[in-house]
Amino acid sequence: GDVGKIVDGKYSVLVTLKAGINPITVGDDGSIWIGELADGGSITRVDPDGTTEVVATGIPVINAFALDAQGRILAPAGGLQAGEVGGTIIRIDPADGSITTVADGLPPVLASAADPDGNYLALANVSGQILAVDPEAGTFEVLHTVTDGAPFDNIDVAPDGTIYLSSF
Repeated sequence: GDVGKIVDGKYSVLVTLKAGINPITVGDDGSIWIGELADGGSITRVDPDGTTEVVATGIPVINAFALDAQGRILAPAGGLQAGEVGGTIIRIDPADGSITTVADGLPPVLASAADPDGNYLALANVSGQILAVDPEAGTFEVLHTVTDGAPFDNIDVAPDGTIYLSSF
């Protein structure tokens, strides 16, 4: 799988990693975080110059993730992408590669994002529920339920707090 970038309207491949890469986010320092959509996958940090470092391995199936204020990855794990019924949120610490379950018992979740205030949101893609997840307390609540357009694939939040969803 290629990690590419567009600069001045021109696309180029920054680095080629193994096949199966999918979730991607960019940190405040410009580091690019790439995960694999595979059970037993890894998280790779890619510097803007293309230097890579695998920071965690043995990751369960994850999809679209976000970074918390400490630079740790929060990701929906399992769920429909792994053929499971329920949803779980995990935290991956790039400093030591540790993987911690921070919330479970969610509906199947497929994607996540952080809002401008640093709140973590997860998308239950089939039901259209947008969940506010508190990773420290291990709790979640339904913020919105959107049925028109479901099933959804991904979520992101603009700087003004507008939530965007994509569907298949």
